[in-house]
Amino acid sequence: MPVMTNAEWAAWVQAVGAILALGGMLWQSHKQHRSALEMFKLQQSATRRDQAESVAVLAEAAHKIVCVTNMTYRDRNDFHGPVHSDNLFIFGELLRVESAATMIPLHAMPSEVVRVTLTLASTCNRYRRLVETAQAENRAMDADRFDQLFRTMGEIEVSLSETVNDAKAAARQAA
Repeated sequence: MPVMTNAEWAAWVQAVGAILALGGMLWQSHKQHRSALEMFKLQQSATRRDQAESVAVLAEAAHKIVCVTNMTYRDRNDFHGPVHSDNLFIFGELLRVESAATMIPLHAMPSEVVRVTLTLASTCNRYRRLVETAQAENRAMDADRFDQLFRTMGEIEVSLSETVNDAKAAARQAA
């Protein structure tokens, strides 16, 4: 076996050191990548959970608005009086809930949250248009049409109550 010189030993030590350093760098890079990926997944999960909880809060707000409106308009005589500023405020709030629900980025949400969000936006829109139409046309409405109006208003209140429960369940699943 040939004897190596000090320079040859130094070259071999340098080569092994370079290989170990390269391996260490690759391991560190892999570790940082996994850590960054884990952080990204946690942030995405927190964002989805926050958005799902926001949908639940919006659904509760819409349900409260509908309950207050249904208590305000209990019979046809309530539609014949002047439109009170409180009612305009309530519909402004309902429109804000509807707008907020339509602005939630659905592409990144779980399907259950998407379904609840679309249901919420659609129900708010339907209810708002229903009552606004009744306010505008109340003088031309007959008793049957008022009965249908109040029945539909009550059904929407029940539907929103179920939407609140669905939204809360979706928020729990997203957590």
